[in-house]
Amino acid sequence: MDRFKNLGQLQTPIWIYDFDRQQILWANPAALTLWETQDLQELTQRDLKSGMSQAVKATLDTYREKFMAGEAFRTWWNISPNQKHKRILCDLSGIELENGRLAMLVHAISEENQLRGDLAFSKGSNLSLLFDRDGYIVSENDAFKHFSRLSVNHLSTLTGSQQRAEKWLIEARHSGELRKEINLTIEKQLYSFRVSAHWIEHSDQLLLELTDISKQKEQILTAQFEANHDYLTGLYNRHGLLQQASSWTKTKNAFHLVFIDLDGFKMINETYGHTLGDQLLIALSKRLQYLLPEAFAIARFGGDEFVVLLPIQESLEQKLSHINQKLSQQYKLKSSVSVSVNASLGCTTFSTQDDLSVETTIQYANYAMHRAKEQGKNRYQIFTHELARAMVRKSLIRQHLSSAIANNQFSLHYQPIICGKSGTLHGAEALLRWYDKELGHISPAEFIQIAEDSGQIVALGDWVVKNALRQLSLWKNSFGDDFVVSINVSRIQLHSGFSSYIKRLLEQYQVNPKQVAIELTESCMVYNMDDVKQWLGELSNLGVKIYLDDFGTGYSSLSVLQQLPIDMVKLDKSFVQSNDESGLAIIQATSVICDKLDLQVVAEGIEDEKQKHLMIQYNYAFLQGFLFSRPINAEEFAKLYLQ
Repeated sequence: MDRFKNLGQLQTPIWIYDFDRQQILWANPAALTLWETQDLQELTQRDLKSGMSQAVKATLDTYREKFMAGEAFRTWWNISPNQKHKRILCDLSGIELENGRLAMLVHAISEENQLRGDLAFSKGSNLSLLFDRDGYIVSENDAFKHFSRLSVNHLSTLTGSQQRAEKWLIEARHSGELRKEINLTIEKQLYSFRVSAHWIEHSDQLLLELTDISKQKEQILTAQFEANHDYLTGLYNRHGLLQQASSWTKTKNAFHLVFIDLDGFKMINETYGHTLGDQLLIALSKRLQYLLPEAFAIARFGGDEFVVLLPIQESLEQKLSHINQKLSQQYKLKSSVSVSVNASLGCTTFSTQDDLSVETTIQYANYAMHRAKEQGKNRYQIFTHELARAMVRKSLIRQHLSSAIANNQFSLHYQPIICGKSGTLHGAEALLRWYDKELGHISPAEFIQIAEDSGQIVALGDWVVKNALRQLSLWKNSFGDDFVVSINVSRIQLHSGFSSYIKRLLEQYQVNPKQVAIELTESCMVYNMDDVKQWLGELSNLGVKIYLDDFGTGYSSLSVLQQLPIDMVKLDKSFVQSNDESGLAIIQATSVICDKLDLQVVAEGIEDEKQKHLMIQYNYAFLQGFLFSRPINAEEFAKLYLQ
């Protein structure tokens, strides 16, 4: 065996197995240790064939065929030297002996216990079973007996049915080989096996080699679960929901898709911390699952957004209202903390008649949810196509808004404010107008809220103030010092540096501060009252007037009048145009209150002579409305009031 001398230098076990004599011909020192002997002669004389099962013999026959075809491969091999069971990962290849016979060269890479932590290697490889042509067991190797107490009498034990076993036998006999996967419950534990089947022509038998892939399967299933489920709540995630919704659309069965967004969740996170916020999301997820056992799928779509697929409901509105009501009930969390949170719901229905994608269906429900928020939150909205058109327009407005100032699309129009008794001009309110070539005329009612939500109101508001003061500087000699231009300011614009900004513009355009009025709605006052009081005080100290717009529509009017440096109150047009007793009572009360507080008052929305005379009767000093003029551009305003 001098020709194998160089192989003896290897540090890993290597030996040569003689197929014909069924014994080891040669082994290196490392292999002797593996085989539990120090004597090569003793190893070569061991009787290996007496305990060899027919399954092992059949396996060795297939190996010989592969080696003759020039193949080499890696597999697990089982040996039992001195009754010690060992499982070894081996590289197997054919080697030609001096007399021309073919033997097997075995290179042992590592024992199983050395690779136990390596998930790339299967622990159940080289489990061999031999079946006759009818599928009855002929033999099983020791490795299978060692691995399992499963009693296999027929191939159907592995396939799960007689019909499937017959199918395997026919396929193997026809093609020579099979590759399958099976699941077996062995001693109350589920295993997954990869099956490699080989038909042995000369003996008319089927040889199966089983590789345990349970861990790999478990890893795959875990990875699939994690890919499709939210890590925090265990619900479907966005990806998983899209898959579920897609599968339901393919069935052509109608269903409801409900988009849920929590109201004020950010405040809970900021108040109690993200840990408690996560606890709330988990508790809410469990409540959704309890409330909606009939749901096809429930998903945490991201952050504090959830999506539910529901079967068609006979009373959909009642169902949505019930979800709203139950979600708003208190949640008892860890650390003895109880919190409440509301939700806004949007719902759309997937119909077999609609050729809609899943993404479009979700988008429609999202549109409806946002409309529910706009309407005051803690409510539901069912999608309509009119709503979709409105939301698309809103999206376009948001996109175009970012470039509208740079493209010079905005302009200021002015609506006169008239002295009630004399009919002379007192001043004008500067009103923002926007014309877009694609979208046409866009009303402030459409774009102001969008600008506030997106933060673009700051740049837009600065543009309005700057251009209104610039126009006033051009008019100051023509209209006199008593002429006042009032400018609407958003609550977002109102901050600690706002008075300094106004002061710089007053100086830049050489405008008398008493000719400038800042108009604020009551909504500006309910945020950080102490700060608002300071900021308005700074403006008032400059000499700038403060107007309170839309008076009577808010919730804190009287306290605002007492605490803030208000110069003029503008009664909302809804009361001026009201024909009922309650509207008249508010007109009277506002006049009396403002007279007692020494405040001037403007009646907005005057459209006819009757309204005009009524306001004069109740001592409204100033009037504004379409009766006198619609908002017009600066050039028209000058022509109308300077001639």
